[in-house]
Amino acid sequence: MRDYFAAKLIAGCSGFIVLCIWGCGYRSLSPEEVFLQFKAAIESDDISSLGNLVSKDSIHYVNRLQDWVILGDRASIRNLDPFDRFAVIKIRSQLVSLDESDWRFWLEKKRGEDEQQLDIMALNLFRDKFDDLNILKLDTIGKTTGAVLRYKSNPFPIRLRFQYQESWRIDLIGFLRDEFELNFSRYHSSRYENQDRVDAYLKDELGGAFSRDLYRSRISRPQ
Repeated sequence: MRDYFAAKLIAGCSGFIVLCIWGCGYRSLSPEEVFLQFKAAIESDDISSLGNLVSKDSIHYVNRLQDWVILGDRASIRNLDPFDRFAVIKIRSQLVSLDESDWRFWLEKKRGEDEQQLDIMALNLFRDKFDDLNILKLDTIGKTTGAVLRYKSNPFPIRLRFQYQESWRIDLIGFLRDEFELNFSRYHSSRYENQDRVDAYLKDELGGAFSRDLYRSRISRPQ
């Protein structure tokens, strides 16, 4: 299992994170080109390319989330804001095949890594989000571009933003948070007033993959 874990999460590098390359020496891509390359990189699990295509804030968010994914327990995760809590549990739900030694290996590799990096863990948040999304039109104001999207043949209610940071980059976490807030809004109704609203959302989103065990720290604490 350790060999599989290392191969999948660190993709042949010294850790499970691949260094971002900040775009020197080649023509800056347009937002639409960035979007197409982003979709292609997701299909091929090409984390090194994804690191060049998403915003620095998105990379920082994923790095910050890692401690919660590995070490968060029931009490601490339930104190997170709804989107962060959803993100932690969704990522864990897709990594249930890992045992404690794998999680410890991941934690050790995390220490001392450069923060300007993107981790393959991030794929578990958005791997299934972009397959049928396409750009209808783009509007640019200064260093921000907004993309109106189409899902299959229908308009998509969330805009995808691009930020210019040495090159055009996708505000990935902003998009995922906006989508979550839109979908989660219906759980504010009185129907859910006697339930944990985030758990209700997670049950619907994850289906049979949801389990209370997902709130347990992935690494046992000393008794």
